[in-house]
Amino acid sequence: FSENGNVVSVDKLKPTSRSWTTVCYGLAKAASTSRTMPAEIPKTNEELRDNYFNEKKVEFETGCDQGNASACFSLGEWYQLIAKNVPEASKLYDKTCYKSNHANSCFNLATLYFGGKLGSSGASLDPKANKLEDDKARALYFHEKACKNGNSQACTVFATLKLHGIGCKPDFKSSAALLENSCGENDAGACLKIGSIYLQPKKEYGIERDPAKAFKFIKSGCDLGHPNCCQILAVMYRKGDGVEKNEKLFEKYKALTMRIVKETGERMGVEVV
Repeated sequence: FSENGNVVSVDKLKPTSRSWTTVCYGLAKAASTSRTMPAEIPKTNEELRDNYFNEKKVEFETGCDQGNASACFSLGEWYQLIAKNVPEASKLYDKTCYKSNHANSCFNLATLYFGGKLGSSGASLDPKANKLEDDKARALYFHEKACKNGNSQACTVFATLKLHGIGCKPDFKSSAALLENSCGENDAGACLKIGSIYLQPKKEYGIERDPAKAFKFIKSGCDLGHPNCCQILAVMYRKGDGVEKNEKLFEKYKALTMRIVKETGERMGVEVV
């Protein structure tokens, strides 16, 4: 624009003209007052995710180097779940289980052995584990170790392995004791397992069917939110199996079963109809 407000083409202005000076001044002023451009282009969701996981890795490595067993366990899960590097994950689980008796590390290691995921990388720092014949026996060993160090889920798996003689000889008595204890520690899966055993025992267990005893465990499992337990409980009330027949309670636990299944499906992104 010229001083009087008319539009003037820049290429027609001479460097000595007053209009040229006015244009240059206007452009400089506009540049000085314009919004500053961001230093970095916003990152994509994938880049943000990768940066987050890489930052967590550094955090876990730092903690692990300082002797924090939980950090070593988390670093192992990072390698297993993010980097998909099972051998490296197993080394961290093994080290943390052996040196720190970290229950969750022992449990994850046991799961890898049971799934046959380790192969030639399955050598352990634990000399007792290395003396065992195969991966199923090692899985049993590490599940027991995880159980003894406080992982109730490991106790349930250990009991189930012993019950079916996987990695050892079948042992119903000790398995039942472990399952009952895990149920008492609020492991709903253990409640379902031991309750089902007393409802439908196999001949090799050497016990009689005991629905009244089963009811106690099934009820506990339902109270903990296990839908299978609630379903069985509803049927027991309808049939009067191990408990007095009660149609109202049948309807109550039937509805509860359906509600739990629906809510669980919604949390998993699945519509239950």
